[in-house]
Amino acid sequence: MNLRQGVIGLVAAATLFACHTKPTAPWKLVALGTEPIDSALVRGEAVCAWNPLDTAWPVLLYASDAAALKSLPDIHCGDQMVLSPTDLPKAFLQRMQWEGSDSLHLTWQCLGRQELALMGADIASRTSQPAGAEILWRRALERAMPGSFTPPAAMYASGDTVSLTITCEHPNGQCVGDTVRLSFMKGQPDQVVPALEVGLSQAGPGAQWATWALSRDAFGSQGHPDLGLAPHTPLYFSVKAQ
Repeated sequence: MNLRQGVIGLVAAATLFACHTKPTAPWKLVALGTEPIDSALVRGEAVCAWNPLDTAWPVLLYASDAAALKSLPDIHCGDQMVLSPTDLPKAFLQRMQWEGSDSLHLTWQCLGRQELALMGADIASRTSQPAGAEILWRRALERAMPGSFTPPAAMYASGDTVSLTITCEHPNGQCVGDTVRLSFMKGQPDQVVPALEVGLSQAGPGAQWATWALSRDAFGSQGHPDLGLAPHTPLYFSVKAQ
């Protein structure tokens, strides 16, 4: 091998190494997490960098934000860090809404349905704007577990007997009360909670639908102690039409 070939080989090796090496972390790690956040994103979960003392809903990242996350060093679920936002790429600062922030003390969390339930309940109970927090909480739950609608062969006509089986769940998946079975005539008002009206308007025998609802469209935003519902808690309804 001559000198020219040797130099070319070193340059190629250095380029290849650079392509496969993450940038050096600009933050100070206070505690180490375990699972890479990439694994949580692949499962369809959300991830966030959250200051537990903050009462504002954090920016959530999903699989569609993978390109922005690739500009950062490796991050793991449970990493706790202290960082200066000015050390991060500008595009990422804008996505996280950290522009103009001082030093941040953050914990990275990977959020499935259970974790979203815990975080949402905590924020809604502490914020001065619980109605706004509930809207963001519902939106996050819907991203993790979207609603659905299976149309009927034919819709109910006015005067038809409507028979519904309804179940309701807390954000964490626990049942709210018992399964409810209703029968009424199509066109009779106030037979279901407002959250189910849109689905009912398209329903017929065999229809099924599921939807996340704000508390104001279900049992009321002030909570329902008999059902174990705290104020401003979104709910998941599943309905079958016979």
